[in-house]
Amino acid sequence: MVILTPCQGGDDASFFSKIWETARLEIAKAVPADQMETWIAPLKANFVDRQLVLLAPDHFFKKFVDKYFLKTISGAVAAACGQSGLEPPPVRVCTPDAPDLAPVRAEAAPRAAADIRTVEPDLFAAQDETRRYRQPLNPWNTFPNFVVASSNRMAFECCQEMAYSASGDNNFLLIVSGSGLGKTHLVQSVAEAAAKSGKRVCCLTAQDFARHFVDSIKAQNYRFFAEAYKDFDILVVECIPFFASRPKFESEICETLDYLHNKGSQVILTSTQPLRNIPGLSSQCRSRFSLALSCNIGQPDFDTRMSIMSRVNSARGYRLPAEVLELISATCPPDVRTLYSTMQSLFACGKSEKRPVDVRMAKEFLDYTTASDPSLASLENLKRLIVRAYNIDEQALLSASKKVAVIEARSVGIYLARHLFNHSFPQIGAAFNRRHSTAIYNYNKIAATLPRDERLRKHVEYLCQQMGRRVPVTPAPAGPGGPDFSEASSERPEAAATETSGAAAPWGTQRNI
Repeated sequence: MVILTPCQGGDDASFFSKIWETARLEIAKAVPADQMETWIAPLKANFVDRQLVLLAPDHFFKKFVDKYFLKTISGAVAAACGQSGLEPPPVRVCTPDAPDLAPVRAEAAPRAAADIRTVEPDLFAAQDETRRYRQPLNPWNTFPNFVVASSNRMAFECCQEMAYSASGDNNFLLIVSGSGLGKTHLVQSVAEAAAKSGKRVCCLTAQDFARHFVDSIKAQNYRFFAEAYKDFDILVVECIPFFASRPKFESEICETLDYLHNKGSQVILTSTQPLRNIPGLSSQCRSRFSLALSCNIGQPDFDTRMSIMSRVNSARGYRLPAEVLELISATCPPDVRTLYSTMQSLFACGKSEKRPVDVRMAKEFLDYTTASDPSLASLENLKRLIVRAYNIDEQALLSASKKVAVIEARSVGIYLARHLFNHSFPQIGAAFNRRHSTAIYNYNKIAATLPRDERLRKHVEYLCQQMGRRVPVTPAPAGPGGPDFSEASSERPEAAATETSGAAAPWGTQRNI
């Protein structure tokens, strides 16, 4: 596209350039300084067929100027022309790639290549009002780098549909999981893939959204904030529990969600806890958020953690042996960030000592780091012991399964987590994918049953022994025994027929844990 600039337009262009400078002085009297700098200063004046064409950086910018400033600009240009007794030229706001720009007169001389202005497409709309509040995307966080397992498959497939489908059944998604389990990786993968396909994407946290709102109030340009998020194809807002007990922020996010929902745009929210567990969340917000398709990301099992670490080990050149990765997976909590950090730290240790990382070095490092915070791995070690002792799957332990073995294993695990390590009930509930009230109930149930159920008591004593603890249990009083578990199940541990000795489990057969 060729644009006739003032220097190419002879005397007329030079004269109109002075008219524009005079008009800017008039505009500055009517527009606050911050808005002048944000919305008027970036406009580039050009004169095409005696029309004043103001070039905006992008379509979002053009839309705002057209809506809020074009009348003021036209009035200032008319006033500047009136001082010289001239008829004011038409004023238009365009983008450099606008197809409807008035063509240059046919008799104009051909322009050199340097006169042709092009603008590269900005996939993330970096020039709009939200640019300073959005989160930068991590290049690693893409769909190919995400390890898919049963614990995250539904969330992964829903995010892929959001990124690649022009219009799907699910335009509103809520991803719920604990910290470090892949929420940010998935939503940034959506942003990266969707932006490459030409969609306008905004990815930010609830704190960033609130900061933008506060800044707009301070700058007295709230009307721009109210429109800023309504032109995106996909809006991602992380950490929505931040909005709880903050009525003004809740009102703003609800208004934005209503507009985007009616428009047909896609929205992704993330939370560290289910909506029902977010204290202080208003009914207004809870109602809006409940419209979303909720996807839970569970804790990765041993094999998934190994797959994650193997991929990172290869991609980043850590060259850690498989035995070391197995030790990390068995010792560290299933927090992906913790796994990354441990691998990076071990690699740095080996590099510093100028020797390859082996199991001995890894064990010394892990013993030191977990000794500084004994509770860090205690719950995970206990869950691994429970899973192996009851011969159940780790995912089943965290699921809603009603099988007898699973119910008893989960209840015993919750009891021991409180009794041995004195973890808080909210922390225990999160570790076993349960509410804290459910954790309290299970703890009380086992505590009340232990004195009168010899079989259960032997199970608990054995598990305590394996954890390196000795916990005295009160002898069973007279009366009915046994917790209120379901009736016969093929997975139910049988009552012990013999006394426990050494490492022998009190279950029906000796187990190697």
